Amino acid sequence: MFRSETRHALRALASLADSDGPVPMTVLAKRTGTPGPMLSKVLHRLSLLGFVTGRTGRGGGYRLAHAASELRLSTLVAALEGPGFGRECLFGWATCSETQPCPLHETWARVREGLLGFVDERSVADLAQGAAPARRVRRRRARR
Repeated sequence: MFRSETRHALRALASLADSDGPVPMTVLAKRTGTPGPMLSKVLHRLSLLGFVTGRTGRGGGYRLAHAASELRLSTLVAALEGPGFGRECLFGWATCSETQPCPLHETWARVREGLLGFVDERSVADLAQGAAPARRVRRRRARR
């Protein structure tokens, strides 16, 4: 559902929420199962957006810029996915509405309402409390 950048950001923020001090990027990459170069880009973006702060050098690392309970998932998702996240027509129609619905309109409206409610009601602290360790997902090779 989310782009890979958003998924990596959610894992990183959840991990930072569980940390007392700054976390070096290499440690955070290992905790989240995110490749270092990708995590570096994600953390840079999160820093520009004001979600994290970073410090280089000895004793440096990343930390949340605000209390985890104050960081709403809806704010993060809107910043990374764009303000129209979840509101586009799944069928791709420009004029999908109640009066001109696409074939998926009614079903997507229910799913969208649940999804947007979920991210609006939760914070990074909530995410951290339910965060599980990173798992490597094995991709199946296509059979020939």
